Amino acid sequence: MSASAKKKLRKEEAAGQLTEKQLKQQKEAKKLKVYTTIFVVAIAVVLIFGIIIAGTNLYKNSGIKEKNTIAAEIGDHEINSVEFGYYYSDLLNTTYNNWVSSYGDNVNLYLGFMGLDIAKPLSEQSYSDTTTWADYFVDMALSTAQRDYLLSDLAKAEGFTLSEKSQATLDQTLNNLPAFATLYGYTNVDNYLRAMYGPGSNEESYRAYAERSALAADYYDAYEENLVIDDAAIRAYEADKFDEFSSFSYANYTLSYSYYLTGGTEDENGVVTHTEEENAAAREAVKAAAEAFPECHSVEELNAAIAELPYNKDQDVECNISNDVMYEYTSANVRDWLADSSRQVGDFTMVPNESTTTDENGVETTNITGYTAYVFTGRNDNTDYLANVRHILFNFEGGTTDDNGVVTYSDEEKAAAKAEAEALLELYEMGEMTEESFAELATSNTDDTGSAENGGLYEDIAPVEGVYVESFTNWATDPVREAGDTGIIESTYGYHVMYYVGDDELTYRDSLIYEQIKTETVSNWYDNILATADIVEKDTSLLNRDIILGQ
Repeated sequence: MSASAKKKLRKEEAAGQLTEKQLKQQKEAKKLKVYTTIFVVAIAVVLIFGIIIAGTNLYKNSGIKEKNTIAAEIGDHEINSVEFGYYYSDLLNTTYNNWVSSYGDNVNLYLGFMGLDIAKPLSEQSYSDTTTWADYFVDMALSTAQRDYLLSDLAKAEGFTLSEKSQATLDQTLNNLPAFATLYGYTNVDNYLRAMYGPGSNEESYRAYAERSALAADYYDAYEENLVIDDAAIRAYEADKFDEFSSFSYANYTLSYSYYLTGGTEDENGVVTHTEEENAAAREAVKAAAEAFPECHSVEELNAAIAELPYNKDQDVECNISNDVMYEYTSANVRDWLADSSRQVGDFTMVPNESTTTDENGVETTNITGYTAYVFTGRNDNTDYLANVRHILFNFEGGTTDDNGVVTYSDEEKAAAKAEAEALLELYEMGEMTEESFAELATSNTDDTGSAENGGLYEDIAPVEGVYVESFTNWATDPVREAGDTGIIESTYGYHVMYYVGDDELTYRDSLIYEQIKTETVSNWYDNILATADIVEKDTSLLNRDIILGQ
């Protein structure tokens, strides 16, 4: 092959190699382009999903759905899920906290009796045959919202504004929101409120809710406090219900037909049942015993007759003594007898006790279950005036606590508190001996933190049990007490230096009537307001009905 031919062949080979290289590069470039396209598409998909997720979270947190979902309507008001959520959440928290405050460590036991388990979702627990506990709280929140909207509307229409005290309390609540947000680790108030109440919650809507609630409550309280109930109204009210504000004292003892039951059949569980014949025989026997029971005209005679009953032989059994029982709390089957205007101390009666049962066919049967003997021992029309007193308390100090948590004090510990009380009373008697000087000593020396700021003052003390300790009530309501009287009494808390301010303007009787009139008047006023517009539940599906109270 000639040189020129070889040269031409090398050029063709080179050209072939170049073409092959270019083709390879083109293939690689095409492959890279495919991979790049796939990568770009993948990144785009990731970004799209990220945007969707972020958008979804943003949408959820924004509360757009909650703000546009109407949970309830009342009149012209549409209450969205955010606004209604404030009522629902606060009702849950307040109710549960009140339960804990009232029952302490026994709260679970107490709620268990109500059929509520704080470890389970409210939506999974039945409040009644047709509703859950979640439904119950929703209904309560609806009632609260209805009250707030209607009362606040009236308040605004009448130009009513919050009292200084209420306004200060509201301002403090709202001004504390940033501090609470910071305390619980949130960057701002809106984030804190969303965590507390859910999506859509923010400072603006919460402020409107708080202001509405405060205005409604203040308007209600103002109406109640400004009611004018004069003596004429009191006298007119009691005209046809005089006995209802009187108290009655009596002794009583019940002869139960169960004392006369004989026979019976005991099952494997130890439960004894009686035949109709055995029950009927027992009723006849107790009737005969009641007819043979002697008339008794004193507590002593009644106790003597009780002791003679066959089943009380060799037993120390006495009658029940009831003093100053209000008319409404006396037994219905003896109430009219007690209140009879002709009733005299020592009067006696025997009253049958009945029970009514209904069988599976709806047929009612009334049976005598026994007889109760009553001896009338007195009537009190409650015309004594209420008492106003001041006191200075010296607590017992020290004490010994037993295994049940009961604290007892030694004679020396009690004597120390008494010595302090006696020394302060002596100091008072060395001074001006006025109510003002006593009040100053109370403010400076009393252990009763509840009355220190107002000089140990307690007003409107009635002669009833259970409001104050017995010794305190007895001293304050003693009929011989006069303004300026002083004394020292002992109670379970310690020793009290007492000062009698004087009688109140109302008798105990008139105070009872006054409160009854006020209750009925306010209730009628409030019911009429609620009747102007019902609250209608719309879409409450966004509320968290699965809340677990114990968490």
